[in-house]
Amino acid sequence: MLAGLISLAQQPSANLDQVRNGHHDDPISPVNWVNGNVNSSVAHFVEGYSVPYRTVMENLTIGTPIELQIEFDTKNSGAHAIDFMTYYDNIEPHDIWGHAQEDINPLDGYPLVPITPAYATIPVMDSGEVINGFLQPQTTFNALPANMKRVTLYGGTFAAVDPVSYVFEESISGDLVQQASTRVLIKFTPTSSTVILAWGGHIATDESFGIGKSASGINGSPYHTRLITWNLNNLGNQDRSLQAAAVVLLPD
Repeated sequence: MLAGLISLAQQPSANLDQVRNGHHDDPISPVNWVNGNVNSSVAHFVEGYSVPYRTVMENLTIGTPIELQIEFDTKNSGAHAIDFMTYYDNIEPHDIWGHAQEDINPLDGYPLVPITPAYATIPVMDSGEVINGFLQPQTTFNALPANMKRVTLYGGTFAAVDPVSYVFEESISGDLVQQASTRVLIKFTPTSSTVILAWGGHIATDESFGIGKSASGINGSPYHTRLITWNLNNLGNQDRSLQAAAVVLLPD
């Protein structure tokens, strides 16, 4: 029995967290990393921000390549939700809230994980639609600086070839498309038994897709990101959601 418990404790695991940065009148800094749903009482975002995510992977075998699949909802109820991935720290400008940006530290709670990050470039998505003469979300993504178009890894090295690629991009074009998701494959090799992967989910804007077609035009909890699978064991149900009430339009 004891041998079985020890064996179970040593199994590889992966845990998906998202950020709570507090109500805009009571910000939390450094931010909290949580498993649960995030609503307007515990978070404040605007369209164009990215929801910070991290996956903490433990009990990994150093040197054994990992392939992890992540999925996010690009369209919900006919409007655009999380339209692409970004760097994990993308919540500026923050002066509209009357306070400085909260500190986002993916290593919070894991002091033994190597602090030197590795980066992999996020490729541009193929699918999209032409809005006011611009192909979206590609135009918005391409306008970001290079340091915002990357995922971050602590305790590992990214694969030399295609470290970030798309498993599929469900069509997000046309008013008849009500629901759509995108799945991403991340490939890396651990250099530590605990590895942390961090990225952001970009909140779609009305500037990109039109009034009523952006993230703030969706009710409920439309911003879903989930772990799907990896080449190790069963990840279980790992789905994190953000309520639309936590997102507002960026003032003109």
